[in-house]
Amino acid sequence: TKCRKSDAVFWRKDGTPFHVAYVAKPIFHLGELAGAVVTFRDITWQREADKKLKEAYRKVEHANRDLQAASEVKNQFVAKMSHEIRTPLNSIVGMTGLLLNTRLDEEQTDFAETIRLSSESLLEIVNDILDFSKIEAKKMDLETQPFDLRHCVEGAVELVAPAAARKKLDLVYLIVEPLHKWWIGDATRIRQILVNLLTNAVKFTDSGEVNLTVTSHPLDTGRHTICFCVSDTGIGIPQEMIGRLFQSFSQVDVSVSRRFGGTGLGLAINKQLCELMGGEMSVESAGVPGKGAVFRFSVPLEPDYSLRHLIEHAETTSMVAGKRTLVADMNATSREMLVQQLKSLG
Repeated sequence: TKCRKSDAVFWRKDGTPFHVAYVAKPIFHLGELAGAVVTFRDITWQREADKKLKEAYRKVEHANRDLQAASEVKNQFVAKMSHEIRTPLNSIVGMTGLLLNTRLDEEQTDFAETIRLSSESLLEIVNDILDFSKIEAKKMDLETQPFDLRHCVEGAVELVAPAAARKKLDLVYLIVEPLHKWWIGDATRIRQILVNLLTNAVKFTDSGEVNLTVTSHPLDTGRHTICFCVSDTGIGIPQEMIGRLFQSFSQVDVSVSRRFGGTGLGLAINKQLCELMGGEMSVESAGVPGKGAVFRFSVPLEPDYSLRHLIEHAETTSMVAGKRTLVADMNATSREMLVQQLKSLG
């Protein structure tokens, strides 16, 4: 007594089956069911299409499983080979450094310096590939250890300082007080991000300065967001290219790769490391030479209030507290940094 929709299998005269969808609508006469109007539609092609679609889905799922297995093998191979390559490279870099400290004539010094620079560049590429493969394989382990934030920042600056000095750039960092001294997190990875950002800033800056500023913002959870800002007076980044910066194997343009080298992995790795630590990274630039670029990244960290750290800080402060100091420096940021450091020590 109601409209009915269904499907069935019918048979042709030659005995072959075919699928049919039908709609049966009842007909009433004087309140009684008198018959029905039934509409039939051949849906053989639809059933065949559904069958092919399901088969295609099965093939895609199987291919995805094979692809994931192959990707896992590839990542393990890259990680293994990168580690095996990095070990002898470290020896080459170290021994070349020792060689440069011996008595060499001008030509020998030039050869040894070329070996050192080339091996360091190769080591940087291998390190990038190793980190990238670990992140891709989701095997990047982060440490959760107490660390001195100032030492972490100073360690990154010291590594980049020689390159900045060779280009006669002012390299300055400022930790804005009040900022807790000890934190719990992965100091190695934070230093890695800082070194990469500072190295890039020095690389793309021919004159002027590179500045690093560190600030802290408390959260309701008791943790703090530690914000790092690296700015420079370099060539800048065109607005239309900013979106490509954090993509793997991507650089602003081909000329950058030819002139400065690199894999195009550094910033992509930095961003992923930052996100693994629960933070985020961004960049700003007007794309004007001399105005440079500003890279910012932040990570949430928990303060470490261990008694031994508080005692250590108090002992350090007591040695200089109350002293009068004259700060003289041509760079305004450098003066401010020194003043802030001295104030934090009393």
